[in-house]
Amino acid sequence: MKKARYSPIFLLLACFAFVFFGKFLKQKLFSSDHSTPSAVDISNFTPAPGETVTVRIAAYDASTIQLTSEGEGCGDIVSRSVDGSMLEETEAVGLSGECHLKAHITTDGQAKIYTGTIAVYENGVQFP
Repeated sequence: MKKARYSPIFLLLACFAFVFFGKFLKQKLFSSDHSTPSAVDISNFTPAPGETVTVRIAAYDASTIQLTSEGEGCGDIVSRSVDGSMLEETEAVGLSGECHLKAHITTDGQAKIYTGTIAVYENGVQFP
């Protein structure tokens, strides 16, 4: 039986294609599932005081998306909702503390909740 042998150039191109198209393929797989958001992204979970953070929520076929924020670390990140499948907010965080975020995504009358926390501390880390 003959063994398959691939050239190093072919393997390099295959790795490049996997890395380059990986995000696109992942996005397509999530988008085909109506109950799973295609993207829930917080640009920085541990920003410096006053730094801007982007919260982006994109959900396939969502009728509404509601973002709620609670905590001293939220700063200018405020609760809001949109009709449709995309919500994006870029705002400055507070000076110190945590910001607890909840994304309420409604699709076909069914609501799902996703949570995340942004921790804002002067040195970026809080020790107990």
